[in-house]
Amino acid sequence: TGLFSGGGSRIATVQVAAARTSPTSTRLKSIPAASTRSVTEPLVVLVNGRSASASEILTGALRDNCRATVAGSRTYGKGLIQSVYELSDGSGLVLTVGKYVTPGLHDIDRQGIQPDFAMFPGFAKAEEELGACKVPANDAKKNITDLVERGSKL
Repeated sequence: TGLFSGGGSRIATVQVAAARTSPTSTRLKSIPAASTRSVTEPLVVLVNGRSASASEILTGALRDNCRATVAGSRTYGKGLIQSVYELSDGSGLVLTVGKYVTPGLHDIDRQGIQPDFAMFPGFAKAEEELGACKVPANDAKKNITDLVERGSKL
């Protein structure tokens, strides 16, 4: 996403279970963009109910960093990070170890991303929407407090 987001922009925030400390505690890790932005034109991301996981993370990052508006229908809502373990009796165990939230701390899982527009709004309307956008603060303590206040759990 360094192509579309400037260096230092947050792509996503991962909420990770911190079971070693407490079974209910979590910690946040920010994932920054890798390089400077080379595309400066306003973007419109088209999504639907089949847009899931990585495409939702990218969509959320572009919108929350005021780089794109979103058009279409609500995305699927796959924001969990899971590990799969094969047990000795041949059965398996799927363990949720984290989840993705957008830079603006919107939980993707089971909620998806609600687009700004149902269909392509035209470039003028997209630019107007981006002009009114505010990039969320990159304050780790505030992020943790916000997630706790929202009752966000793994």
